Amino acid sequence: MANQKDTHTRRSSLATPFLRFALGAAVAISLLVAFQQASGGNASLGIHGDVDCSGTADTIDSLQVILSVAELDASTECAAENGDVNCDDAMNAADSLRILRHVHDDTQTLDGCSPRGLVQQLNEATDAGEAEALLIAKVYPALDVGVYTGDGEQILAGAEVDLETDFYLYTFESETMAENHVARQLYGLTTLTLYLSEAGLLDGNDALTDADVLALLTANVTASRGDESMFAWRVVDELGLYREDPLDLTVPE
Repeated sequence: MANQKDTHTRRSSLATPFLRFALGAAVAISLLVAFQQASGGNASLGIHGDVDCSGTADTIDSLQVILSVAELDASTECAAENGDVNCDDAMNAADSLRILRHVHDDTQTLDGCSPRGLVQQLNEATDAGEAEALLIAKVYPALDVGVYTGDGEQILAGAEVDLETDFYLYTFESETMAENHVARQLYGLTTLTLYLSEAGLLDGNDALTDADVLALLTANVTASRGDESMFAWRVVDELGLYREDPLDLTVPE
């Protein structure tokens, strides 16, 4: 694993500050993946949360989930297809609660695998441990980003092929992102521009400007709203929209 240790030494001086910026934790990896034109995510079928096959998701579906989990009522075909609304590969009480949240606030999505669903669940994390578990279990796989220990042990496989050039995360970076997200630690456009420039997104010695980054954000986030394949940009968009003080990246100030 010598090459991976060498890579760790080469990347560590840049990666820690780079992964602390702008809209919150997961926006960092989303931006890098987006700039590298990666896409991913899981497509879901049917009407999310419609457990009783009624054609809509309501309080009856929330109750049906509880009954099915407790084996007090037979699960329907719709339950198997639509009941896992938080995208954890199981239908349980957490899905029942998310359906209820949606009934009372329809901005709460029932597609837990979607960019909005991932961001909403990340924002609901109450501590860094919960946030990191969600990042590793759902966000990184959706973005196809790998995670490694400082010694080069693979924790999660992503799209990386060459560890010298491809993007991936170390566990200490993931921990930092989770901590920053829970703390709602934000950075401005100039800091974001600096870190993206240092990350080598442009060939040669050219540096990005604030105007470059803002233009890229605005153009790609706007395009992503009509293109589900731009998954990473959708995550960036939702991270802006679902802050305590919402930021619409399609309308630069």
